[in-house]
Amino acid sequence: MNIAFLRHGKTQGNLEHRYVGSTDYPLCGEGVEELRALLGKGIYPDAEHLYVSPLLRCRETGSLLYPGVPSTLLDGLREQHYGEFENKSYSELKHDPAFRAWIDAEGGQPPPGGESPEAFAERTGAALDWLLRDAREKGYGSIAVVTHGGVMMSLFSRYARPVRDFYGWQAGNGRGFLFKPTAADRTLTLLKTIDCEEVVL
Repeated sequence: MNIAFLRHGKTQGNLEHRYVGSTDYPLCGEGVEELRALLGKGIYPDAEHLYVSPLLRCRETGSLLYPGVPSTLLDGLREQHYGEFENKSYSELKHDPAFRAWIDAEGGQPPPGGESPEAFAERTGAALDWLLRDAREKGYGSIAVVTHGGVMMSLFSRYARPVRDFYGWQAGNGRGFLFKPTAADRTLTLLKTIDCEEVVL
């Protein structure tokens, strides 16, 4: 089985460089047009089934890229909740000491009132386990996961091969990675990138 992980298309929050986790933005016009252009390039792998974050930006992305393909909404694929920083931009937060401490910790501590890195990792890891088990039970040969950048970086920095750090697995909107999962555990072996920078060993 092959599994494509794709980041949702652009939203207004992305254009404004906001920390958008639980805020339920739709795709913006620019995001829709960019996805259509990428779709026209034929970069997206085939998928028999989609596993999708329930947030609107992911549901819209899945419907646009894979029209008519059955999908399962999976709450564990939601983006991290940023607490007091949610839906605020860097320019709005840059003088906040709590924000500076959070940035300096490089994700090693929770944002005030937000989801901790440990809880986020546990939730996303459990979602990966569930969707892989479900896909195998149903005999799918190819699936796609439409989710968020933070979810992808959290999962891949722990389970993907080659080994990269958290920020080494960044993907632009509408971009992602194609993996082959192992049968025994959560290990994901990279097959190719999907219109983003190559991962260097």
